[in-house]
Amino acid sequence: MKKAYVIAFLLILTLLLSGCIQGLLKPLDVTNDLSSTRSTSDESDDSSATDSDMLADFSTFARTYLAAIEAKAGAGFIFELTDNYEINVFQDKEQIMTIFLENAYREYMQKGDMDAIIEQHIVASLETLTQSTPDYDENSIMPTIRSADYVQYIVELGANVVYEPFLGEELYIVYVVDFQNSTKALNESDLMELGVERDNLRNLSISNLRRILPEFELIEIEGVYIIIMDDYYESSLLITDFLDEIDIPITGDIVVGIPARNIFAFADSKDQSAIDLLTEFTLDYYEQSGYSITGRLLKYSGGSFDWY
Repeated sequence: MKKAYVIAFLLILTLLLSGCIQGLLKPLDVTNDLSSTRSTSDESDDSSATDSDMLADFSTFARTYLAAIEAKAGAGFIFELTDNYEINVFQDKEQIMTIFLENAYREYMQKGDMDAIIEQHIVASLETLTQSTPDYDENSIMPTIRSADYVQYIVELGANVVYEPFLGEELYIVYVVDFQNSTKALNESDLMELGVERDNLRNLSISNLRRILPEFELIEIEGVYIIIMDDYYESSLLITDFLDEIDIPITGDIVVGIPARNIFAFADSKDQSAIDLLTEFTLDYYEQSGYSITGRLLKYSGGSFDWY
């Protein structure tokens, strides 16, 4: 499990309790690629050590990223950095991919280790580039929770991605194919090629997810419970039976915060001080995360979710 991540998470909550979190990054528009990085188990996450005055600006970060991926990719690909700090990738004079750097830069702003962040994201990008016909089957399909902004973004791109509403028009399930270091959004042609029926997709993906997830760690701070597990699929626990299976002394409804894809925190609706803490933390983390989902809380009652 990610001990460094746990420590950083605890520190953030401690700072939040003492009112010391200020000057958080404003949320960016959704600009992540249809492929996404998976974190590795030895990844460092010590956002508390970051001094914003010492961090490189976006332009410097983008140029460093460009140089690094050019050095690793080798022959066959051409990378061009745009004025918007996006990297267009060409092969045989044809553009085959755009790498959006906002999420990587925001992650760098949180953690402060440029080399490690760039390396992590480059591994995922190159995995996507070099696997034009990747080897995967229906057991690789996983469910992810995404915001309406993200879904709007992929629709505007014209990508025929497989998704469905989860909660009103604000949260959606977007299905992905999981590789070792990255994921890619599942599209309709993938679904047809794998012979998976749309009606069975949710149950299949949940079964796959439960199979790959490691055992979780549960920590509790001032009545707020935090799940430490995979650092990618935590928010996907919403669509499993996870909350029905854990043994937690909660007397009211379960109130859940999923500010980002790797955060799943909850509290008892009858514990107002814990709810206040969860509310503040969820909004703060949502505003600073590179993979944000929602700053609102959800209520789990009677086997279903609604907005709190």
